[in-house]
Amino acid sequence: MCSGSAINSPNKSVVSTAAHCVHDGAHQGWHTNIAFAPAYYNGVSRYGLWNWNNAITFKEWINNSDNSRDQAFFTVHNRNGRSLVNTVGGNGLSYNYGQRQNNVRIWGWPTDPPYTGRIPHYCEGKTYRRFQWSSDMRMECGMGGGASGAPWLISRTDANRGQVFGVTSRRTGSGTPNVLSTPFDDAVAKIFKDIG
Repeated sequence: MCSGSAINSPNKSVVSTAAHCVHDGAHQGWHTNIAFAPAYYNGVSRYGLWNWNNAITFKEWINNSDNSRDQAFFTVHNRNGRSLVNTVGGNGLSYNYGQRQNNVRIWGWPTDPPYTGRIPHYCEGKTYRRFQWSSDMRMECGMGGGASGAPWLISRTDANRGQVFGVTSRRTGSGTPNVLSTPFDDAVAKIFKDIG
């Protein structure tokens, strides 16, 4: 199980997530039978399940499991003659922001205890550069497995929507828990354009 978010695009069918949510990396294979459950809460997806159509990620992830390229998009098929974004709404996509940002909210559906994956959780605050040499940004947050692919939102229009400028890739393994992401850049914008 992973997290993801609908992104507004010309085809109105794109979901952003982490690369490892759609491909195993390092010369492994693509995942199959992916479905997106918008507004999932306590066992119910308010808008039903949306079956995936195709996915895109980076060669650096596919060949080398490069965590700086742990970003992906996939499209979903229409349901009942309607597109995803026209049914549930969508976030914008922003890129080329630095690792240090204020007022960021990360939504996710974590499954690692004490979480169950049945209801959404969020962390909110500032993001920081993980290490001086790293492309990662971090935020203090206890969400773990299941929150991978969760949107990092800036310039929110309400509690649930804004501009996605990164997705949760992984979390730190010791000390104060932090979730990690690499901010979207021109390369992410290009694969989004290619699929959207």
